[in-house]
Amino acid sequence: MRTKGSIQALAVLTLGLLMLPSAAQTAIVAPTDISGSVLWLDAADTGSISDTAGLVDQWNDKSAAGTNHVTQVGSARPTTGAATQNGLNVLSFDGNDDLYNTFTNIPVPYTLFVVGKASSGHWVSGIGGGRAVMYLGTGGLRMYAGIDSPWTGVPPYSTAHVGVMATGIDTSTSDWLSYEGGAPQVQNFGNFPLGPNGIRVGREGGGGGALNNGAEVAEVIIYNRTLTPNERGSVNTYLEKKWGDPIARQGTSYIVNTEVGGAGTAFSSGDLVDGGGAWLTSGLNNGGTGPNRTDTWIASTNPGTFGITLAQPTTVSQIAIQTQFSNRDDGDFQVQYTTDGATWNTIGTITKLLGTNDATRGLYEFAPVHHVSGMRVNVTSFEAQTSIAEFQVYSNPYAFTLAETGGVTNGLLDSSSIPPMQKNVALAANGGVAFSQDHIADAGSRTFEAARVNDGLYAVLPFVTQEPWIAGTTGQSFVGVKLAEPTSIDKIAFEGQFSNRVNGTYEFQFTRDDFTGVDLSEPASEVAAMTWETIGIFQVADNDFDLRRMFSFDRVHGVTGVRVLVNTSGSQIAISELEVWQAVPEPSTVLLMGLGVLGLAGCRWRRSGRRR
Repeated sequence: MRTKGSIQALAVLTLGLLMLPSAAQTAIVAPTDISGSVLWLDAADTGSISDTAGLVDQWNDKSAAGTNHVTQVGSARPTTGAATQNGLNVLSFDGNDDLYNTFTNIPVPYTLFVVGKASSGHWVSGIGGGRAVMYLGTGGLRMYAGIDSPWTGVPPYSTAHVGVMATGIDTSTSDWLSYEGGAPQVQNFGNFPLGPNGIRVGREGGGGGALNNGAEVAEVIIYNRTLTPNERGSVNTYLEKKWGDPIARQGTSYIVNTEVGGAGTAFSSGDLVDGGGAWLTSGLNNGGTGPNRTDTWIASTNPGTFGITLAQPTTVSQIAIQTQFSNRDDGDFQVQYTTDGATWNTIGTITKLLGTNDATRGLYEFAPVHHVSGMRVNVTSFEAQTSIAEFQVYSNPYAFTLAETGGVTNGLLDSSSIPPMQKNVALAANGGVAFSQDHIADAGSRTFEAARVNDGLYAVLPFVTQEPWIAGTTGQSFVGVKLAEPTSIDKIAFEGQFSNRVNGTYEFQFTRDDFTGVDLSEPASEVAAMTWETIGIFQVADNDFDLRRMFSFDRVHGVTGVRVLVNTSGSQIAISELEVWQAVPEPSTVLLMGLGVLGLAGCRWRRSGRRR
C-alpha cells in the first residue's frame, strides 16, 4: 500500500506540472480591487442594466456606493444590446439620450475613467455643446466621446475607435487634468466645481448640447482620490485589455521597431491616370512623401488596395500610413497580412478621419503577427480615390509588446503583478548582480549606483527612502544585471523615477556570453565589449514617472545578462527597478519532466514488487 500511495502522489505532482499557467495575470481583475471606488458602471455586465425592449431604464453601480443611474426623461433612453466593442455590450446614445443621477458627495481630489467612442464620422471639438459622453454638474466637467477632442490632450485618433480617457481635478487649482498619454496635462478651462452637483452620462446636461450623431459608452469609473501613476496604469491595463481595438494608433510613448517595407516590393489594385500621367504604385515605399506622381500613389478605383511584399518573412506589429491631399485622405482602411502570399488575414480596420489635413502620418500598433511575407490595405474612401504618400511596415523580431502597466503599491511590487510560476531573476536576492556604465555623484547620504535597480524597491515618497540608479551622463548610458545562471526569459519590466528623468529611449538587450572573470565595476568596459542582442526598444515621451511598465516577448534561451541602453537629450535617466522574468518551462519540457517522474515511479514500483 505504501508503494501505491507513492505512485499516486507522483502522478498528482506530474499532473500539476502539466497544468502550469504560462501567461502573466493582469494587475487588477476589477476596478474595485483598487481602494476608493465610488462609481463603476460596466455595460459589459448586462445583468447590471435594466431595460424595456432594449431601452435602458437603469444602469446599476457595481461599486459599494450603489449610485445607480436612471433615465431622466422617459422618451430619451439609450439602447442596450444594439452594439458591441470587442464582443462586449455597450450602451448606444442617439444624440438625445442620457442617464442621470444626483451624486453630490464626490470628495476632492478624484480620478475618473470613461471608455467610449463617437459613432459618427465627425470630429469632437469645443467646450460648448455637442457629443459629450459624460457630464458632471452644471458648468462642470464634461467628458467627450471622441478622443480627437483637445480636452483629452492626445494625438488625433479616429473618433470611430474606442478611447480610454482618464481625468481628475487638482485640489489646489481646480484645474482639469488629462492623464491620457501619461503624465497629467493641465487644461484650465475655468472654475470647475469641486463638488459636482450631479453626474450625467450620455449627453451634456442642462437641456443643451445633444450628442448630435450619437456615441457609445462602455464603462465609467470614479475614485474618491488621486490615483498613483501605477494605480492608473493598472486601471488602464484592465480597460485596454477589455475594450481595446485590435489595431490602434500609437500613444505618446511607444515601441520603436525597424522599418522593413522600404526593402520590399509595392503593389496595388491600379494607378490613377489623369492628364499629367500616372500616380505610381512605386511611390508607396520609395521613401519620398512629396505631392507628386513619383512619391504619391492614387488608387484608380474606389475601393482600392495597396500593399508591400516583404523581402523576407518577419514578425510585424506596426504599420504607418501617410495620406496625401485633403480630398483623398478619409476612409476605412482594412489592414491584412499574409504568410503564404495567397491567404490574407484581417487584423483590423482603421477609420481615418482627418478633416482638411494633408500628408498626415499615423503609426498603428497591433498584436505581433509571425512569419509575415506581405501586408496590404483594402481602402474604401469617403471622398475621391485614396492617395497614399508612404506605406511603412515595421519588423518586431522578438514580438516585443507592452503587456502591462502599474502594479506597484507603496514602493513594493503587488503580488497580483507577479507572473504565475515565474521568478524575477534580476533581483539581488535571486543572485542577480547589477552593473552600470556610470552614475551621477552621490548627494550626501543619497546614492544612485547600479545596485538600486535590483533591490526590489520601487519609487515612493519621500524619494530619499528608496533611490533609483541615475545615469552619470546625458546621452547614452547603460545599466543591467548579470544573472546567477543561464536562464530562459520572456518578460522584462522597469520603472522610471523623477518627472525630469524619464523621457528618452530604452533599448533592452540580452547576452549569452560567459561573465566569468568579467569586471563589472564602472565603466564596465568589459561588459560593453560582450555580444549584446536587442529584444526591443521603447520610447517614453509622456513624462510619466513612477510608472512600472512590463513587456513580454518570445522566450530567449541561455541568457546570462540583461541590460538597458538609455538615451536622452534631457536630464540623465533614472530607473528605480529593472525586472527580468524567468520563463515558465515550455509544455514539451514539462511533459518530458512528467514522463520522467512517472518512469522513476514505475521503476520503484517494479523493484518494490520484486522485493515482496
